[in-house]
Amino acid sequence: MNKSRILLALVVGAAVVPCAHADWTFSSSTMNGDYGPTKTFLDTLSVGIAASGWDVQSGDGLPTGTLPSTWQVGNATAHHLYGKWTGVPAEDGLGLTNGGDGEISKTQYIQLDMQAAMTAYNTKNFTFDFSSLQTGEGFSLWASNNATDSLANPFTLLADGFAGGTDIASASINMANYRYIEVSAYGSAAADTLVMSVMHNNPPSPTPEPVTVGLGIAGIAIAVRRRMKARA
Repeated sequence: MNKSRILLALVVGAAVVPCAHADWTFSSSTMNGDYGPTKTFLDTLSVGIAASGWDVQSGDGLPTGTLPSTWQVGNATAHHLYGKWTGVPAEDGLGLTNGGDGEISKTQYIQLDMQAAMTAYNTKNFTFDFSSLQTGEGFSLWASNNATDSLANPFTLLADGFAGGTDIASASINMANYRYIEVSAYGSAAADTLVMSVMHNNPPSPTPEPVTVGLGIAGIAIAVRRRMKARA
């Protein structure tokens, strides 16, 4: 390989910059309050997770004891999403407009459409963080292929748990053949929770940054010009 080819390979190789690992957060000092019944949250690469809030009908709420493996919900009604922000991480996240609490109870759920995230990052593996979990309060994580409720096809339980005294808990799951995630509370009769954040577990393939590519091309041009002058 001659010197000009080696130089070209080095410059082109430098133009490839890996993308940062991205995640989705649902509240901040500049993003909080009543979001309405639906909202799409974007990560740093503008990949979206669409969220919607729901109330279940009387009698369809989750039990206080052990959770069933499936949850059948009929005729759920829309409920406004709420970005709770106190400045204390253990008390911040995505909930619903419930009085002064703004959290998700066992007679409610938030549905997250994971399709765009699964496609963009070529993964079905995600980690969900939950906050505001005091003693006796837990989270429950369900999956489905239903855009509204699960009267025909019940939600499938993927994970549940408590915070263990830290007020924050996490669950890493595989979406399998599902598109949607449903988040609700678990535990005592008054249990409620917040979705703190979501992270994908498969960084995307490296892609060239346009500015870096431009600099690389400029560098090639300068190197070639200098080589031609040296030969003259």
